Amino acid sequence: MSGGGTCLKHGPQESWAIVCLGIGDALKEDQAVGFVWGGDDGARWALCSHCDKQIAQGHARPHKPVPLCNACFIEAWQLNGKPEKFE
Repeated sequence: MSGGGTCLKHGPQESWAIVCLGIGDALKEDQAVGFVWGGDDGARWALCSHCDKQIAQGHARPHKPVPLCNACFIEAWQLNGKPEKFE
């Protein structure tokens, strides 16, 4: 996701990612909830372990998608152990 916007923590940002609400909420609490991520052409996404498991079982994603600025995305990735990109 590209385009301008303002992150409450990092201020004005040009680069944004889409993550599940589970990751967004957990970041606020400094909690790791898993981080399955991917993307291309500058568009990145991530799901928590719960969402990933539900999707793998053929169910709908339980958490709605929310935007995170690039800096918050990196913080969530680091908090969850810097997992490899999903291919």
